[in-house]
Amino acid sequence: MEIVSGAAVTGGAVIVGNGILDVLSGGSADVAFLATGSGGLVIADTQNATSAFAGKVSGFGGASHSNHKQFIDLTSVTFVSGQIHLSYTSAASHTSGTLFVSSGGAVVAAINMIGAYTSANFSGKADSNGNVEIVDPTVPNGGSIESFPSHGIEVPNIAFGAHTTLAYSENCPVPNLGVTEGPYAAALVPTIADE
Repeated sequence: MEIVSGAAVTGGAVIVGNGILDVLSGGSADVAFLATGSGGLVIADTQNATSAFAGKVSGFGGASHSNHKQFIDLTSVTFVSGQIHLSYTSAASHTSGTLFVSSGGAVVAAINMIGAYTSANFSGKADSNGNVEIVDPTVPNGGSIESFPSHGIEVPNIAFGAHTTLAYSENCPVPNLGVTEGPYAAALVPTIADE
């Protein structure tokens, strides 16, 4: 793996393939991830310098968010379970936005992203040094979900992650869900047993 270390790249663009781009404070070049690359972007954002890296990031997660090897590493932020929160705010065009990372309630990074993302496209974990590593997570079991508005089943803004569970029983007395929706639920979660 190629490591470009300690760069404070300004202007232009840098492409991340299978290497690691380490940008110290002051970096403002735009960073593009190659769709099939497995590399990463390492930045030095902290609570008092949330825009130490001021460039824009594109291509993260690959085509259709299918590349789960790429990462963004915050080397100045220690990962503490339950204290690290990621949220994404989309621009009005839904073709760009900002990924906010907070630790203990304080914002420690604000990363400008180019592309169609939601908060579900970002997950934080500890890297090998105990710092925050951001990845585009896999949907468990490669699944997907579909809405059935004609039957009153809508699932807007559902965030998939490692611990997301969707369940509904055909005989469930939940308001606004009737017997006709049961077959769809049974197709989604065939292992649920009715009581």
